[in-house]
Amino acid sequence: MRITSLVLLAVVLGACVPYPNAPDDDSSSLVGKAVASTYTGLGEGAKVVKSQHFKLAAYGDDAQKDSDAAETDFTQLVQDIGLVTFLPIAPYKVVVYGSQDEYRKKTGQADWSIGVVATDGSGSIYTYASDRLPGVLSHLITDAVVMEYLNQQLVDQQRWLLEGLETYEEFKTENRRGIYDGFTAMLTAQPIPLDQLENMYPPDERGYEVTLWYAEAYGIIRWFIESGGKINFATFLGAIHDGDNFDQAVQTAYPGRWNTLADVFADWQRSLQ
Repeated sequence: MRITSLVLLAVVLGACVPYPNAPDDDSSSLVGKAVASTYTGLGEGAKVVKSQHFKLAAYGDDAQKDSDAAETDFTQLVQDIGLVTFLPIAPYKVVVYGSQDEYRKKTGQADWSIGVVATDGSGSIYTYASDRLPGVLSHLITDAVVMEYLNQQLVDQQRWLLEGLETYEEFKTENRRGIYDGFTAMLTAQPIPLDQLENMYPPDERGYEVTLWYAEAYGIIRWFIESGGKINFATFLGAIHDGDNFDQAVQTAYPGRWNTLADVFADWQRSLQ
């Protein structure tokens, strides 16, 4: 797999979705979702490390290192979205296979898959050792935590929220946030309209549109968190958790600044000028 400086991250929600490619990038890696948390575990030499939020299995000394990385990713996430008191119902199971080959054989995932999150509500995570593991874990942990917080309820029109947040956390972990700057001109000149952002299903679209979709979702989430404030974003998520639609959640979380999601979208667009 070729990874260049402009590759965007993969997304996780309901099905395998490819890493969108930047205009000059031909890499194509994927993360997806497992149906249940019953994949075959590791072989001889595996260690299990239990921490506050995870029960992680990996080979040899990597187990402690990977467990520490997972806890760091978790702390970064809950601080970013203002959910510092959130605790999962049970520690998330994380399995880090020793290689892509072992991961593929034991999970049945395609060659391009780099990680899966179980859709059975457990938040179990499966991936494999690589130099990008901390960022991949950050991506997958974001999915597990946010979906548990939202009681596994996220309608299709809200998909971009999770995708953008996963992108935000992975970029931050890998210190690759500058990638987004390469898309500013495109987003300024021809942004995807808000209704299309909510209703477009990226895997069915052209590569350019997929790339722009993820860049836009990331940009709006970054604006939400860094301009609107982490505490306000926590209130926004809390309102969605309680069943509010996006416009109601925006009114609750950002009184006096934004009244609708369209207001947020317009404000974000102006910030690109």
